[in-house]
Amino acid sequence: MQKQRASIVFRLTMLILVVALVVAVSGCGGDSAPEPAQEEEPAGPTPKDSYTIAFMVKNMFNPFWKLCKIGAEKAAAETGKVRIVHYSPTKPDNIEEQTRMVEDITQKFLAGEIDGMVFVPVDYKALVPALNEALDAGMPIVIYCNNMDDFAQNDRYIAYVGQNDYELGKAIAEYAFSKVDYSGKVVIIEGVPAAITNIDRMRGFHETLQKYPDMELIASQTGQYRRVPGMQVMENLLQTHPQIDVVLSANDDMALGCIEAIEAAGRLGEMVVTGIDGIPDSLASIRAGRLTATIDYSGFRQGYNSVHMIVKALDGEPVDRLIMLDFTVITQDNIEDFLRQLDEIGQPY
Repeated sequence: MQKQRASIVFRLTMLILVVALVVAVSGCGGDSAPEPAQEEEPAGPTPKDSYTIAFMVKNMFNPFWKLCKIGAEKAAAETGKVRIVHYSPTKPDNIEEQTRMVEDITQKFLAGEIDGMVFVPVDYKALVPALNEALDAGMPIVIYCNNMDDFAQNDRYIAYVGQNDYELGKAIAEYAFSKVDYSGKVVIIEGVPAAITNIDRMRGFHETLQKYPDMELIASQTGQYRRVPGMQVMENLLQTHPQIDVVLSANDDMALGCIEAIEAAGRLGEMVVTGIDGIPDSLASIRAGRLTATIDYSGFRQGYNSVHMIVKALDGEPVDRLIMLDFTVITQDNIEDFLRQLDEIGQPY
């Protein structure tokens, strides 16, 4: 009996040792590596029957932004399922106000009231933190008109829609200098200093100036991208400089302000005056023989393409990350073509 009990104890002991050995070997992993965990694909937006898109402009005063809004509404109507909610700082190009707007839009996105945002920064560096918070929240964002400081490195943005401001600056300066046979005195009316459009357009102006030693830059001052400040700067320059042959303005609104100052001084026709943007007022001024030239900055197409890009992304369709639109120098020679385009989009001039 005692011998039988000892045998049972022995067999139980061996069984426990075998089980312990199996558990130990399993814990060490043995020769076969564990199956790697399957990485889940990041969840993309879920296509819906309707979307609400926040559409941002930089101010409510420059007619260029009105063209952007018309383009956005046109694209929304074509999709048949987009409602546009427009945002604009009440103080033109105000960084703090636009930052608060982005924060508000982000909260509405988290609450399910906004599906995405089409955005233009008033400052391409200062708005990065607010946009990063929106991206962290998962909000789809298309940038247009002014690129962001970190756009090239941050592939979380859906797309950028715009034009090459450096090339625009070069093209309009080349045209203006050709009108005075590449010899004369030049003044530059700058835009908002922190705006990337202004920085790139200035680079284009100055690089073109360096090509022609007989073109002399006698003054360069900011008109803040607005008509009245542009007019006031030009009034002061006219009093200081008896000879001005070319006025390069970084946008149309300031160029039109310059035209008013030049006319008030009785010097209209003495100098070449150019702008950039192609707003309706500047086209009318070219037709009337007052403004010399501008460039089609395609506000309508920028707004239109941006909305189509964000809707495609929300629908899960592939989009191009970088969409650069072409441009044309608008003069007396082709003004009627652009006036017809304004008629086609229902924009009076």
